[in-house]
Amino acid sequence: MKTLGIAYHSPLDVITLVPNKTRVTLKAEEPADVLFTQKLNKTCEAPIQIVFATPRLLIKKGIPIIDQGDRGQILNLSNLNWKKILD
Repeated sequence: MKTLGIAYHSPLDVITLVPNKTRVTLKAEEPADVLFTQKLNKTCEAPIQIVFATPRLLIKKGIPIIDQGDRGQILNLSNLNWKKILD
C-alpha cells in the first residue's frame, strides 16, 4: 500500500483533480482505488491512501507530503502527476 500526505489542501480541492473512473472512498474497509483519510490506516482495501493532516504530523509519521515542495513551499496540485501516483 502506498501512503501519501496532503497538508495544505482539503479533500474537496483534491477530489476535483482525481482522474475520471478512479474510485475514491472515505472508508478503509471499502474497496476502491484511493482512500482519503485523516488518519494513517495500517490496513485498507485501497492500494493508495492519501492522509490529510498537518505537515508536522505527516513528517512525524514519515509520510511524503505531495503538496509541499522544497523549503516548505505550497505546491499547486493542478500539476500533480496522478498517473505516477496511481501506478
